[in-house]
Amino acid sequence: MKALGKITDNEVLTYVKAHPGATIGQIARCLGISNGRADGSVNRLAEKRLVDVRHFLRRGMLIKKVYLLGQAIQRPEIVEISPELVDVRNWGDTVKVYALSRSAIGISPQEDLEWERVSLYKEEVRLNKVDSNVILKLPERLVEFYELPNSEVDVSGIGDKAMISIQSTIIPVEIPTSKPEEAKVPSKST
Repeated sequence: MKALGKITDNEVLTYVKAHPGATIGQIARCLGISNGRADGSVNRLAEKRLVDVRHFLRRGMLIKKVYLLGQAIQRPEIVEISPELVDVRNWGDTVKVYALSRSAIGISPQEDLEWERVSLYKEEVRLNKVDSNVILKLPERLVEFYELPNSEVDVSGIGDKAMISIQSTIIPVEIPTSKPEEAKVPSKST
């Protein structure tokens, strides 16, 4: 049993290195193991101080997000777009960022007449290119409006446009690390 635990721990640690912020459910699903086994492995890795576990409340359920200990958590205003996701070959130094709805942000290399017509807000944003990826910083106004520090986002693309979908709001939760001492009930003397 211990040997299987070590194997699972190594697999989970490798997965977390590649996917910082993964939840227990994501880890379990991707590794083909049960949630309980993934959670047990994460707990062992946390005890060994190899991973950092952060708790969040999402839709009334407590979830764990797992990071390597000391790993920087990506800032919510930074969006990285890979060329596998969006055709960025024709992107210049700036893009147009559109607030399309309460849960969608559109990114286009040039003005988009349809998005222009329906958007709540539009701003031009400078790009940074690192290797073949494109990195942009969303305007502070959008970060606040979409509550990005407390939201889960998904980036998708079609052609040369990207779409950021705001999935759900999550709330950071502090979980006590040790159990509080049980209150002592005075005994009745007779």
